[in-house]
Amino acid sequence: MRISDQSMREGLLYDLVGRITHNDVRDASVEAAMSRWCIDIKQANRIKTTLENLCHATLQQWSTDTKHIQPLLIWAAMLHELGLQVSHNNYQKHGAYILGHAGLQGFSRQEQALLAALVLSHRSKFRIDRFDSLMKPFINAGKHMCVLLRIAVLLHRGRTDQEIPQFAITVEDVHINLQFPKGWLDQHGMTLADLIKEISYLDTAGYKLSFE
Repeated sequence: MRISDQSMREGLLYDLVGRITHNDVRDASVEAAMSRWCIDIKQANRIKTTLENLCHATLQQWSTDTKHIQPLLIWAAMLHELGLQVSHNNYQKHGAYILGHAGLQGFSRQEQALLAALVLSHRSKFRIDRFDSLMKPFINAGKHMCVLLRIAVLLHRGRTDQEIPQFAITVEDVHINLQFPKGWLDQHGMTLADLIKEISYLDTAGYKLSFE
């Protein structure tokens, strides 16, 4: 055992300097976690790209300021399949547990709690209670970001490099509308079926999803 001659304040300074110089230690922590848990990088990047587009399209439309947690949303997207290395069944639960309890350098406990909430609710049941227990700035913004993560994951259900079509998203309070190219959903029945199920999932969380 070696005792460090540095304390928390030095760690905070290192972290702050890294963020100012655009060398965020949290990026390295996420990359290390992806490597350790053998995450499918191609799939993670597909989700990330679509998610960035969704954030750009909705940032000005939602009254809640979500800009400050966008990096956390992107990191959650990169790590959302972390639990697959434990089990394919309910893998989102395993991933959320790991993210909630692992020592991720550079992340505060509340940031890890938000990551865990996003990963837990990126599919299937939207666990609204996990967001309500977060610090106040994360509650509404976190819920909005989770909706976007769910949509991105759903649209890339095929796990292929085939590009998804250009589509529009509009949001107003709890109402979300998706507009796809004419006839595209008719040609992608499984995605259509998932979107229909997503209406119910989001409804239980207080959101109203529509699409055409």
